[in-house]
Amino acid sequence: MNKSVAWKRPRTKKSVRFANTRAVVTLSPEKEADSTWYAHQEYRSMKDVCKQDVVAYARARKSGTKSLFDASQNSVRGLENLFPPNKRRYDMLKKQRMSAILGHQHQQKSCGFKDPASLAFLSELFSRGARERAIELARRDSMVWFSP
Repeated sequence: MNKSVAWKRPRTKKSVRFANTRAVVTLSPEKEADSTWYAHQEYRSMKDVCKQDVVAYARARKSGTKSLFDASQNSVRGLENLFPPNKRRYDMLKKQRMSAILGHQHQQKSCGFKDPASLAFLSELFSRGARERAIELARRDSMVWFSP
């Protein structure tokens, strides 16, 4: 009797690490440092506004009145991946990319070497499309806001 045994990868803690590259910025006086970072309340406020925008847009889509969505009151810029069908696609791509990076890292460990540069390159490669879309959207937005 010939039994085939499926090979299972041993359970390991999944993580991706990159070089500790840091940029040092010297700020003077204290007021300048305080104005550089958002306060906790400001983050909470931004998060609440995003939630309101998502809910308003979702309601407009569900009711079939997407054209009545008031873009002057609400904005979905940057939140597109929170709506179906984009959300499913976004979640699937994110999972596939993380799996690919973690698989590459596992291969490196099993072969007994570390190459953080190749992991960083793979991550950069996967994020290239999103970065290019962000740059294009920023360019379009700047043309709208800063055109004479």
